[in-house]
Formats: sequence, C-alpha cells, structure tokens
Amino acid sequence: MPPSSRSSSAEDDENTPRTKLLVGGISAFLLLAMIVGTTAFVLSEKVEDEGDKEKRAMASTMRTVDLFCTPTDYQATCKETLTKTLERSSNPADHPHAAAAAAITAVGHELVSAFNRSSLLDAVRESNDTLVQEALRDCKMLLDDCAADIERALNSVAYRGVDGPAQDLQAWLSAVITFQGSCVDMFPKGDIKVQMKETMEKAREISSNAIAIIQQGAALAAMLEIDAGASVSLPNEAEDDGDDDNDNDKDNAQKQESDGGERLLQEESASSEVPSWVPHEDRKLLDEAEEERNGGLTPNVTVAKDGTGDFKNISAALDAMPRNYSGRYVIYIKEGVYDETVNVTNGMSNITMYGDGAKKSIITGSKSVADGVRMWRTASLGEHHIA
Repeated sequence: MPPSSRSSSAEDDENTPRTKLLVGGISAFLLLAMIVGTTAFVLSEKVEDEGDKEKRAMASTMRTVDLFCTPTDYQATCKETLTKTLERSSNPADHPHAAAAAAITAVGHELVSAFNRSSLLDAVRESNDTLVQEALRDCKMLLDDCAADIERALNSVAYRGVDGPAQDLQAWLSAVITFQGSCVDMFPKGDIKVQMKETMEKAREISSNAIAIIQQGAALAAMLEIDAGASVSLPNEAEDDGDDDNDNDKDNAQKQESDGGERLLQEESASSEVPSWVPHEDRKLLDEAEEERNGGLTPNVTVAKDGTGDFKNISAALDAMPRNYSGRYVIYIKEGVYDETVNVTNGMSNITMYGDGAKKSIITGSKSVADGVRMWRTASLGEHHIA
C-alpha cells in the first residue's frame, strides 16, 4: 500500500499547475534558444555569402579590367580609368561599351584638367612673349576640336556600340593625340613648353590607352555578337536543331533585302552622280538643289555680290546662322567670284551650300604655312558639310 500511495502522490505532483508551468517554461526557453541559434547561423551564413559575393564580383571586375588593359601601353593608368566604371556594370555584355565610353570620357576630363592647371596658366600670363600668348590661343582652339571629336566618339558609342564604329573612334582619338602634340609644339623653346609637355603627358597616356581599349572592346563585342545596348547572344543547342530551316529562310530573306537595298543605292548613285556613301536625306536635298530653279529647294539665306541677296559675302551668311540650329542650313550662292577665306567651324554643322554652277559661283582665297598660317588652320569644313 505505501508504494502505491507514493506513486499516486508523484503523479498528482506532475499534474499540478506549477509543474506544468515549469515544464512549459523550460520548453519555451529551449525553443527560443533553438530559434535564436538557427537565426544567428542563417544570418552568419548570409553575411558570409554576401561577402563572398562581393569578393567574387571584385575578382570578376579585375579580370575584366586586366582583359581590356593588357594591350595598352600604360596599364596602371588604364586600370585607374576603368575599375570604377566596370564595378558599376554587372552585365558582362555592357563591358565593351562601358569600357570604351569610360576611356573616351577620361580623355576629355584629363585634357580640360591639364589645360586649366593654374600653375601653367599663371606662367603663361606672366610671360611677355607674344609667341607664348599666341600658342595659348591656338591650344584653346585645338582643345575645342578635341572636345568635338570626343563628343562624336561618345555619341557613336551610345548609338552604335563599339564594334561597328571602331575605326572612326580610333581616327577621332588619333586626331586628339595629334592635337595634343601640336599644342605642345606651338610653344617656343623654354620652361613653359617643358611644363606644357609634362602637363599633357597623362592626357596623352589616357588617349593612347583609349585607342587600345576600343580595339580590344570591338574585338570582344564582335566575338560575342554584342550590339549597342544589347545583351550577349549565344547559340542555344536545344533550339538550333529544330530551327535550321527557319534560320535559312531568314538568312535568305535578309540577303535578298540587303541585295535589293544595294541595287537601289547603286541606281540612285548612278542616276544622280552622288557618291554611294551620301545618306538618303542629303541625296534628296542635293536633288532638290539641282531643281531649285523650279522651286524645289528654298534656301535659308542667299549670298549675292550685286546686293540682290541677303548678304554680299559668304562669311557674313555663316555668321548669321543661328546657334544650335536644328536641321539643314541651306545657303544659296549666286553667280560671282567671292574672294574670301570661308571658315565653317565645328559649331556650324549640317550646312549646305550650292551655287549656279562650277564655273559661275566661285570661292577663292589662299592660306599657307609660308604666310605664317599654321597648317591646322587651313581646314574650312564643319561636320556634315555639303557644297
């Protein structure tokens, strides 16, 4: 009987509210501890994963930077130029375009920074040498030409990518390097010339690198078949087998369309005697110029030596052109001999001049190095100029 009584008493103790509360509290504590431990483990693992992800991303960026900088002559400068830009670009398909744009932009920034360095400008201002002052003015004009070429290059990358216009990009940047050298050469021998050369050194390095980066980016974009702003397009083996016939049909259709376009272009060129590379809009404009006597083309201004037009000389007509004019600015030059030096600047784009005939509307004038005119000043055509 006593053992039975003790057993019954123990069971009663286990069923008391106090015992149940104690057991429940211990269970809740263990559950909470398990949850906290699991959460801490998950968070720790997540932080570790994010850290690893950042490390992998950085390693990938550096490999890409090395890929573009390997063919350059100044690799330290190249890595400094590209690293930040490519860190912000997570899509590898954007890297050729991003690298080219970053390299070109860096050229412009360094040129402006170099030219505006106060120590150099102070030295020039303190100089009484007229050749130094003239060299500074010419350098400013060349810097404007550099800025125009850099802007063309950036616009080309934005709209056409880096593959198609690679040769144009390299030509523009080669011109920028030439302008930098000309700027230094204009200064007479002395401390200012040495200082100018040292100031332009990094800009020259970045420009040289940019040409190599563009060439590398063009090769990579062509290999991966990347268009401007497009993603990488790689063949899908699972789809290739069933779509061979469709692909052949598309290729044939594209070839026929291309052949038809080429024939049309050749026919237009043959009929109008206009070079095949002239855009359709400009070809149409030239045709209208030929028909002007029948009212086909209305010029913006007319130049006539006898005073029957808006201006008596061509330079005055150019000076009257509105800034940032959109569209074609058409100048009709009536019969006569215009003895003047016509300068169509970079800011005067999309100008069309036409006259009454090759032996009727004549522009004459002369510039030469023998007269003390620098060779680069003898050019007289702006962007998209037609005459």
